[in-house]
Amino acid sequence: TGENMPVFHAGQQVPYVLRLAPQGNFKGHRVWVELAYQVTGQGDHEALTVTRRHVLIEQKSAAAVEERGLLDIPPTAPLTYDGAHLRLHWAVTVRHEQPWGQDQRQVFEVLMVPMDV
Repeated sequence: TGENMPVFHAGQQVPYVLRLAPQGNFKGHRVWVELAYQVTGQGDHEALTVTRRHVLIEQKSAAAVEERGLLDIPPTAPLTYDGAHLRLHWAVTVRHEQPWGQDQRQVFEVLMVPMDV
């Protein structure tokens, strides 16, 4: 696992650029950028969002929106692990919050490794 995945270091800030091209009137809608990990193993399942930021779409037009931000990763963040009895994996999720509907999501799995010393 981990081939061609972005590598994040515990304790770092990860910059991102979110480019949106709304098709329709999305004024007042939120788009979330979330960094979370999920632990699975032997029947247990746990997910925890570590950091998230949101973008509020301000215009009614279909003009493109570009938002830059940082995701803060705590230095104590658990590392990616893929074992026989336990799996811990990380992902960045971009989620368009849809009032009165199902949220649209894109999920990008990432590797979490120890911070540089």
